Amino acid sequence: MIASTAGFRSQKQSGKREEVLARAGSRSLMWSITLDEITRSWARRLVRPASTKPAPRKADQDSLDAVICALVGVHWLSAPREASIMIGDLTRGYMVAPVSTGVRKRLEEAGRRCGVEAR
Repeated sequence: MIASTAGFRSQKQSGKREEVLARAGSRSLMWSITLDEITRSWARRLVRPASTKPAPRKADQDSLDAVICALVGVHWLSAPREASIMIGDLTRGYMVAPVSTGVRKRLEEAGRRCGVEAR
């Protein structure tokens, strides 16, 4: 769960961003603040302008992929281990994804059937 950044927003508006970041102290809160900023910035710069175009450009898709990867990475680092799954292996490649208990069981079973590691 991402921590509330309501106090951060009001402090930022009054020009005290560095002070708030220094007081934050907690790495997870710092990540939450950073991701909140990235999300709002990305929405402002890319999502709204892209919504008026008939199809996304490659650069738009790459930007969205980067944001999704950042969010999954923070989830993987901050959530309990059982809330994420690694599908694949270090030799052939892998992906990490958030997962519920039910989805984890289905992915592990599918991995066994297909010879793909899921843990």
